[in-house]
Amino acid sequence: MKPKFKINDRVKYISNEYGDDDDNNNNPLWNRKHGYVFGTITHVYPFPRAPHIPYKYTIKWDNGKITTYIESDLKKCLLKPDFPDELFMV
Repeated sequence: MKPKFKINDRVKYISNEYGDDDDNNNNPLWNRKHGYVFGTITHVYPFPRAPHIPYKYTIKWDNGKITTYIESDLKKCLLKPDFPDELFMV
């Protein structure tokens, strides 16, 4: 099975699995307490200890934080061709 995301993909955190209420802004849930924070995938690695979780991803958020998630926590975003500074969901 291939990873759903690759390095340099732009994503947002959507699952709320790890919450959104910390003041450190480590888990910037989309459109909640910390607003609209995008991230960039910096590492993709297999996670063989849990067959139902084939890959984990390290994300560097635009707020400077770095965290790790599984595929179901994230949603990929693309640049809009007419608006290169804005992102939209795939």
